[in-house]
Amino acid sequence: MNPRTDGPRSAASVLGGPGGARVRTVFLGSGPFGAPALRRLAAHPAIELVGVVTAPPRPVGRRQVRTPTAIGVLAEHFRDRDLTDTVVVSPDLGNAKTATQFSRLLGLPVAAGSKQRMADDRVVIDSIVGDVTGRRAIILDDEIATGGSILELLERLRDFGCEEAAVACTHGLFTGKAVDRLRGHPMISEVVTTDTVPEPTRWPELRVRSVSRLFAEAIARIHGGESVSSLFDGVDPTHATPQPTLFDSL
Repeated sequence: MNPRTDGPRSAASVLGGPGGARVRTVFLGSGPFGAPALRRLAAHPAIELVGVVTAPPRPVGRRQVRTPTAIGVLAEHFRDRDLTDTVVVSPDLGNAKTATQFSRLLGLPVAAGSKQRMADDRVVIDSIVGDVTGRRAIILDDEIATGGSILELLERLRDFGCEEAAVACTHGLFTGKAVDRLRGHPMISEVVTTDTVPEPTRWPELRVRSVSRLFAEAIARIHGGESVSSLFDGVDPTHATPQPTLFDSL
């Protein structure tokens, strides 16, 4: 059978794991899937690539991966909590738009770190944009690898008067010493991630949220020829009153 002429009209390849420039492997099902094979998949006209992100996606070859956002799944984890004096914090200004969308789901203000990346495993955050003094933070990031950015951000948050933070991310890679760094940190109240990649075996306190419903809905809409834009937007404007953005006061 020739898959180009005799195969199904479309197929959806489900991609777990981040698609960032520093990551060269994603997960398809339960196993690693390298970038060359991913590009070959992307070249097939009948295949739609579906992945889950927090930050805006990057293309694979000339194709754009269809990427439902996980911020609604992560926001659901916090929605029934007492969020008095809580602020959503992005590790950097590049992720501030996503952090603002997340903050609107929870009706919270937003702040961000001013970050410079010196190397893959070394970042410097020299300031915080936004008011975090006397507040609890929910740090939102797309992926956590070594945890270096989170540790640097926690130091700056402490300098600016924030004493407690929950950490939320879509892709919890937790490579190297990340588990030890984050699990025992005195400022971190909890770490929440999704199941796009396998979770660490030695971190029972880690909270893991499933994105299976997001994948299922995206695949169903793609095969049915329906719009998937609402899955990508991440924020239903009727869900919460829009909050001021990070840049309104600048």
